Amino acid sequence: MVGTIATMKSVTITLFPFLLVILAICFSFCDANFNMLCIESEKNALLKFKNDLVDPSNRLSSWVEGGDCCKWLGVVCHNSTGHINQLHLAAPLSVPHFDAPVAEWEVYHRSKNNSLLGGKINPSLLELKHLSSLDLSNNNFSSIQIPKFFGLLESLTYLNLSQARFQGAIPHNLGNLSKLQYLDLGGNDLKPKSLQWVSGLSSLQYLDLSYADLRKATDWLLVTFEHPSLLELHLSACSLEDDPSPISVNFTKSLVVLDLSENNFSSVPMSIFGLHDLVSIDLSSNSLKGPIPDYFTNISFLEVLDLSGNSLNSSTPNSLFSLSHLQFLNLSSNEIDQDISQILLSLSRCCLDCLESLDMAHNHLFGHLIDQLGHFKNLAHLSLSGNNISGPIPLSIGELSSLKLFNVSENQLNGTFPLCFGQLKSLETLDLGCNQLEGVVSETHFSNLTRLTTLAASQNRLRFEPNSSWIPPFQCRIIKLGQWHLGPKFPRWLKFQKNLSILDISDAGISDILPTWLLNLSTQFEYVNLSCNQLTGGISYLNVTEIIDLSSNRFTGPLPRVFPTLQFLILSNNSFSGPLFELVCNSLRKGPMRILAVETNLLSGEIPDCWDHWRGLGYLNLENNKLTGKIPPSLGHLDLSVLNLRSNGMFGELPSMLQHSTRLIMLDLSDNRFSGSVPAWIGDKLSKLEILSLRSNNFDGHIPQKICQLQSLRILDLGHNNISGAIPKCFSNFSAMTNKGNQHCYMFQWSSISSNFLYLSALLVMKGREDNTVPY
Repeated sequence: MVGTIATMKSVTITLFPFLLVILAICFSFCDANFNMLCIESEKNALLKFKNDLVDPSNRLSSWVEGGDCCKWLGVVCHNSTGHINQLHLAAPLSVPHFDAPVAEWEVYHRSKNNSLLGGKINPSLLELKHLSSLDLSNNNFSSIQIPKFFGLLESLTYLNLSQARFQGAIPHNLGNLSKLQYLDLGGNDLKPKSLQWVSGLSSLQYLDLSYADLRKATDWLLVTFEHPSLLELHLSACSLEDDPSPISVNFTKSLVVLDLSENNFSSVPMSIFGLHDLVSIDLSSNSLKGPIPDYFTNISFLEVLDLSGNSLNSSTPNSLFSLSHLQFLNLSSNEIDQDISQILLSLSRCCLDCLESLDMAHNHLFGHLIDQLGHFKNLAHLSLSGNNISGPIPLSIGELSSLKLFNVSENQLNGTFPLCFGQLKSLETLDLGCNQLEGVVSETHFSNLTRLTTLAASQNRLRFEPNSSWIPPFQCRIIKLGQWHLGPKFPRWLKFQKNLSILDISDAGISDILPTWLLNLSTQFEYVNLSCNQLTGGISYLNVTEIIDLSSNRFTGPLPRVFPTLQFLILSNNSFSGPLFELVCNSLRKGPMRILAVETNLLSGEIPDCWDHWRGLGYLNLENNKLTGKIPPSLGHLDLSVLNLRSNGMFGELPSMLQHSTRLIMLDLSDNRFSGSVPAWIGDKLSKLEILSLRSNNFDGHIPQKICQLQSLRILDLGHNNISGAIPKCFSNFSAMTNKGNQHCYMFQWSSISSNFLYLSALLVMKGREDNTVPY
C-alpha cells in the first residue's frame, strides 16, 4: 500500500509546466557560471552570510576570499551580467526509497545530520538584488524564526525553506514578494495566526505549508481557494478541522492540485466540489466518516483521488465512476462494503484506458475478481489486500503488460497460482500471501519476471520443486514463501539472490543441513525466518541486522554470535547447548535487543550477570533449559515485560533488584528450586503483573497481603511450595480473574516486515491436574 501511495503523490509533481523552473535551475547551475567573474559586493555579502552559519561538514569550504563566487558551491550567476540570481544550499543527500534496507537509512541519517547548515541567516542577502531563487531546505535552523527581511527580497520567484526546522510565526511581509511563484515552507514548526499575507503573492502558483499549525488561521480556506493564480496547494498535517459555518467562496479557476491529507476533517469539505478544474485531491489520513460524497461529477478532470486512511463506509458512489480521466484511485484503509466485481465493472466503463493505480486494500470488499480486470491495459499498481475477496485469480491478469505491483494478500482466494504470471515482464512486486491457493508452482511461473524484487506468497498450500540447476531470472530483495513445500532439500536457487534482505521460508518441509553459503551471501539480511523446519547443524555467526527466527528446528552446538544491531533473536525449540555467557556478555551491542527467546534448548550453566548493556530488552524467555544458579541482579536493570525462567534448575531467593522491573506483565519462575519467602514487593511494585507463577519451588512462609494489590492479575499459581498459613481473604478482590472483558491476548509483533507474533503462555494447574501450556 505504501508503494502505491508514494506513486500517487509523486504524480502531482509532473502535472504543471511552471514546475519545470526546477529543471531550468539545474541546467543553469551547470552552465551559467562558465567564465563568469562574480561582483565583488555580492561576494562580500555571501561571505558575511557564511560567517553566521554553522557548517559542521564544511560544505561551504569553497566560499573563500579571493575566489570567484560564481564557482562556489550552490551559487549560480547570470550568464551575461554576473549577478548572483540563485542560491541552492539544501542538504545534499537524496532520501532513500521507502523500502530501502535499514543500513541505507542509517547511513542517510548519519550523513544528513552531519551536513546540515544551521546558525543565523545574515541580512547581507539583501545585497543580492537580483536573487530570484533561494533554497535552504532540509537544514537545521531550529533556534530561529523565518527572517522578516526575506520579505524584502523583491526579485524572488522561488523560495524553498521546507524541512529546515524553522519555528514560530510566518512573517507577514512575505506577502510583498509579488514575483514569487513557488513557496515551500512545509515540514517546519510554524504557527501562523492568519494566512492573509498569501493574498499579496499575486504570481504564486505553488504553496506548501504542510505541518504548520493552522488552527488559528481560520482564513486558510478563503485565502487559498480564492487565490487567482495558485495551481498547487499542500496543507498536509495542519490540524485543519471542519468549518462549523460554511463560507461563501469565489472559487479560483486555477487550482489544480489540492493536498489536505493528515488533518482532522470528519467530512469532505463541500467547498472542494466548487474547484471544477482540480486534477488531484488528497484527503488521506483524516477522520472522514459515512459514505463518500456523490458530487464528483463537478470535478470532471480529476486524475488523482486519495481518500485512504479514513472511516468511509457504504459503497462507492456512481459519480466516482463518471471520472473519465481517473488515473490513480486510493480508497485503502476504509470500511467500504461492496462487491469487487461491481467496482471493476464500473471502472471499466469510465476509465478502462487511463487507470494506472487502484488501491482498495483493507476494506470490507467481497465477491470475485473478474476477467475484465485484464482489460485495464495501463494498470501498473493493483492492491486489494486485507479484504474478503474469494474465488480464483482470473487468467486475464496475464494481459496486464504494464503491471508493476499486484497485491491480493490476506483474502480468501482459492484455486491455483496462475501460470500467466510468467507473462508479466514489468512486475516488480507480487504478494499473494495469506490466501487458500494450492497446487504446484513451476519455473515457468517466473520465466519472464526479470524485474521482480518482492515475491511474497506465504500461508498458501503451494509446492515448488524447481530443477536443482535452476537460476531465477529475478533478483529479489524480499522473498516470503512460508508454508510452501520447498523441501526436503534446502532451496539452492536462493544462492543466486544477491540483493536478498528479507527471507521467510518457515514451515517449508525442509529437512537438511543449513548451507553455509546462505549466511555468507554478499547481501545484508534484515530478517530471516527459517522456523518450523527440520534444519540441522551448528551456526557460528548470524549476519542478520534486525530479526532472526530459527525456532523449532534441530540446530545443535553453542549459541551463535549475532550482528551488533540485532533486535529479535528467536532460537526456541532446538538443541543449542552450552552457556549464555558468550552471547550475553561478549556481544558488541550497537542497539537494543528487544526479544530474546531461547526456551526449550539444552543451555547450561548460570545466567551471567552482565545485562546492563541489554537495556531495551522487553521479552526474555529461558524456559526449559538446564540453567542453574541464582537470578543475577543486573536482570533487574532491564525494563522487561516478560521474564520466563520456568523449568530450569535455578535456586536462591528472589533478588530485590527485580522490583525495579515495573513493566512486568508475566513473571514465571515455576519448576525451579527458588527458596525464601514470597517477597511483598511483588504486590507493591509489580502492579502490571497479569501472570505470576511460582509453582514447584521451595518458597516458605506466608502469602503476603500485598499480593492482593495486583489488580490486573489473571493467573496466580503458588502450588507445590512450602507456603503455610491462611489464604488471604483479599484474594476475593482479584476481579480480573473473572472479568471476561479483560481477557487480553498479549503478543509481541516482531516487526512490520513480519506477520509472526510471540504469544504469552502459562501452564494452568486446576485441581491438581496439569493442563498443556495454553496461549494467553
